[in-house]
Amino acid sequence: MKKSGLNKRGQNLPIGTIILIVLGVAVLVFLIIGFSRGFDTFFGKFELAPGDLESTAQACQLYVQGSTKISYCEYREVKKKIYVNCQSEDITTFYPEETAWPGVSCEELQSPADFCKKNNLKNSVEVNGEKCSGNYEGVSEGNDSNGTSTN
Repeated sequence: MKKSGLNKRGQNLPIGTIILIVLGVAVLVFLIIGFSRGFDTFFGKFELAPGDLESTAQACQLYVQGSTKISYCEYREVKKKIYVNCQSEDITTFYPEETAWPGVSCEELQSPADFCKKNNLKNSVEVNGEKCSGNYEGVSEGNDSNGTSTN
């Protein structure tokens, strides 16, 4: 009498397939977190990837080469509650000659005080090395948060 049952040979998953599925899911999770929160979440702890400040300094070099004044003067958050543009001392220390743009003053587009006022930033926030005062009387209007004039 034959035993009727399932042939179990065709139902086994090879261990290699299981390992590949687990690795694929891990890589997918890594990419999702990297693109949503930034890869600094993983690499920042090991200092393998350039920091936000160094990346901004490198971008400033490109803005000078491409003559894009608005991007050059735009404030960017490089750390929590710290904003800089390409004329910040924090940036010019990385590449003093490459990030300098003679004759260009970002203050004309938007001063740190204007940026603080426009974005309603409090005392704990620093813009180009200056703390936002929280007292915005007398600060000129007419610039957006990126440093471009709206007049």
